[in-house]
Amino acid sequence: MDKPVEPSMVAGKNSLAHQQPITPHVPHAVTPPQELPIFGDLVLDRSMVTVRGPRGDTELSLEEFRACARLVEAGGATVGRAELTASCGIGRQSGPHALDQNVARLRKRLLTHGSKVVILTVYGVGWCLVAATASRGT
Repeated sequence: MDKPVEPSMVAGKNSLAHQQPITPHVPHAVTPPQELPIFGDLVLDRSMVTVRGPRGDTELSLEEFRACARLVEAGGATVGRAELTASCGIGRQSGPHALDQNVARLRKRLLTHGSKVVILTVYGVGWCLVAATASRGT
C-alpha cells in the first residue's frame, strides 16, 4: 500500500527529486580504549566531554573537563596555576578564585563518582593527580 504524496513534493524545487539524500545517523566514532587519556580509574572521553570511572560516565563542564584533561596528560606531574588556567580557558574577567573553584568542583565530582584518583594541591606551585591506593575515609 503506497502512501499518498502531496503534489508540491512531486515537482518544484522542494520536490523529493531535488532534496539531498538522507544519511543515516551514525553515532560518534568510538575511540579505541588505548587512545583515550587514562589515569588510575579515570578515562576521559573528549568527544562526549565526560569522565568514565567506577560508577559510569559523568558529564563535566567544559572548564572542569579541560582541567581534568590537562592533569591526566601530566601523568601525575604537578601542573602550575598559570598553565592550568590557560588550559581551562579561564580569563582574568572570571576573578582571582575561578580556577580554585573549578578545581574544587572537579574534586567533588571525582569523589561522588567513586574515583580513587584525587587532586592534590602542591602549595605555591599547582595541582597534581594521585591514584590513591587506600579507600577514602580511612
